[in-house]
Amino acid sequence: MQAMNRSSFSKGEIDVLAELLCQNADTVLSKLNLSLRKDFRKYSGCCPVHGGDNITALNLYHEGDGRQIGNWVCNTHHCEKIFHPTFVGFVRGVLSEQAGWRQKGDKVKDFVETLNWCLDALGKKRKDIVVDKVAIERNRFEI
Repeated sequence: MQAMNRSSFSKGEIDVLAELLCQNADTVLSKLNLSLRKDFRKYSGCCPVHGGDNITALNLYHEGDGRQIGNWVCNTHHCEKIFHPTFVGFVRGVLSEQAGWRQKGDKVKDFVETLNWCLDALGKKRKDIVVDKVAIERNRFEI
């Protein structure tokens, strides 16, 4: 994996990466070894972050939930509050669980490692992440 400095990875790049994750959600979920139910705007199932068995616990909105695409929520333990409610945060939570995370306070997967994993899962390199600054500025003013 290529090394990446978190401070040099802009919010715009992370947003583009999160959008790419959503566009390729089936591939990403497969690489995470997850089997979730899919409907027109979300994936749902047991939360793989805390390892629950409630089949309605997780909602991952790959098409958006009215706020942003890639938003996710764990309806039982609110794991998204620990790992951040974006697709990148979801991946970080799943990777952390696979590395032995069990509860708040346990060591979580490094953010840079998560970004590298995402790039690898998508078959991308950092240079492939192109930020459209005009679109970002336009989105700042959309409600």
